[in-house]
Amino acid sequence: MKPQRIQRKRTKGYKMPKNAIYVGRPTKWGNPFKLIQDCIYVDAGWRREQVDKWVFWAVGNEKDIINLYEMLFEKWPVAVSGRPDFDYWNDHFIKLDLTELKGKDLACWCKIVDKNNNYIQCHADILLSLSNNLLLNDVKNENIREEKLLQKR
Repeated sequence: MKPQRIQRKRTKGYKMPKNAIYVGRPTKWGNPFKLIQDCIYVDAGWRREQVDKWVFWAVGNEKDIINLYEMLFEKWPVAVSGRPDFDYWNDHFIKLDLTELKGKDLACWCKIVDKNNNYIQCHADILLSLSNNLLLNDVKNENIREEKLLQKR
């Protein structure tokens, strides 16, 4: 079976599967971008002079956050990015060893499907894709299949 995304739960007695690695915030795999309404914020806590940990980045949506996260795994010259927060996180993610995640299920708090059973992509999908040489669509289909099995139980 292909590795998949697992949604962590706060229910009493819940235990994360043994083959799963938590990749949410504040782990080294966590997405430094977050969405509040239609505004994207970036984690700027690494800058000591920054008063607020989260600073405004751009107007956008969930898909933009996933795209930004995926971009962090490719080296971008400063001439292209030109923003210190992006450059900091780009350097961070370039140095990560994705083989640590190979073959592992990845857990985060994001919902897998919405109330209409539409798939909701998250940064863990990017990690699954990159660490296991999978197409994002393959990751999506595997997660939907598993979520439907869980709903039947």
